[in-house]
Amino acid sequence: MFWQNDEKSKWLDPFDLFLSINLLIESVGEICEIGVYKGGFLIGVLQNRAGIKGLAIDPYPRQGDIRESFIQNLRISQTAHRVELLADYSLVTQRSFDLVHIDGEHSERAVLEDIRFARTHLADRGIIVVDDIWHPLFPGVVSATMKVVHESDLVPFLITRNKMFLCKTNDYSLHYFQALALIKKAQIPHSCGLMEGDEVDGVPSSYDQSSAIKGHDTILVHHKTKYDQLVILGLAAKPKQSAFKRIARLLLPQAALLIHKKIVNRS
Repeated sequence: MFWQNDEKSKWLDPFDLFLSINLLIESVGEICEIGVYKGGFLIGVLQNRAGIKGLAIDPYPRQGDIRESFIQNLRISQTAHRVELLADYSLVTQRSFDLVHIDGEHSERAVLEDIRFARTHLADRGIIVVDDIWHPLFPGVVSATMKVVHESDLVPFLITRNKMFLCKTNDYSLHYFQALALIKKAQIPHSCGLMEGDEVDGVPSSYDQSSAIKGHDTILVHHKTKYDQLVILGLAAKPKQSAFKRIARLLLPQAALLIHKKIVNRS
């Protein structure tokens, strides 16, 4: 995977880009992003999938400088000829997308409209990716997403620390098992619910607990720092353990090591 650490991708997790580009079923087609900002997600997908075109939807309210940054980033990445930019999706008709990434206005009303638009224009075997699903400042994102899930044929099959991946119920098995195989091959830490004895914050679960939504199991990617994600994906070097850390690992009790590890993983 091609990954670029720069201003446009500072809020994009490597896991999310890796999963998005590899879960695209079609090698040619079109994706849509609602709420583009400086283009980190959209450009990242296009740089990794040469046959894909993109529709960028963003009115950039009072953000002309950010719009210019996006256009400049398209030029620098040499993807401008593959992208169409619109202020809204009212003129979008008779088009279907293999992936729709939703990262626009974060109010409940706006997210409802965005996901309903995405479902209407979702191609066969396409996926919808909702950003900032757990953002503490915007509870309307998860509220709107789950409202549409329960009133439509959409179902989540994968959740990361920032995004929820949805597909049509008829396509669930295809995407679920594709995502599970991809995650296992890349050795991305994950779970699919809890089994009795599994630990959560050091406390073992006393009974099995399902991750299913609408009767469909959901893959849950464990929270990792951006740097740890790059290391797991082989995009950054794993730091060498210092002599002090090696000695500490030998001398400190296991409980203290577990506490230290949890503190590091939350950073």
